[in-house]
Amino acid sequence: MIVLSSATIGRPLAAAMLPQLSATSAALVPVPRSLARRWRYGVDPGRELAAALACLAGVPVIEALRSEIWHPRRAGGVDSSRGIPRFGVRNVDVSGAVLIDDVFTTGATLRAASDALGGVAAALTATVAPSAIGFQHPGAEPGESN
Repeated sequence: MIVLSSATIGRPLAAAMLPQLSATSAALVPVPRSLARRWRYGVDPGRELAAALACLAGVPVIEALRSEIWHPRRAGGVDSSRGIPRFGVRNVDVSGAVLIDDVFTTGATLRAASDALGGVAAALTATVAPSAIGFQHPGAEPGESN
């Protein structure tokens, strides 16, 4: 199991995401993991990515979304069996905010998060996947992998 934390892979992924972040982005809103999974794994990848990206971009993180206590596992299911997550919303201004999530499969989670917030227009995701060619850290020399 890969554990995504700002001390391990969160910072390199955030560095890779940084060029995609608009200069007009006012804040980052992480898409939260369910409370049960956050407790079980001890990490919320969306929050870790948002925190690492916020450090690089100099924009605040706004905890605008509340996750459910538990919802069925979404990874690996077919579209019809995945279900749509539900989010609670904290009363905060999310004008110019960008949603940050760790995985993009069908877009249903980001759509649900955006809809809950009243239509956030921008979103960034970073997905970690095994690769035969390895990962090249941003700023590394061409052909150099980590």
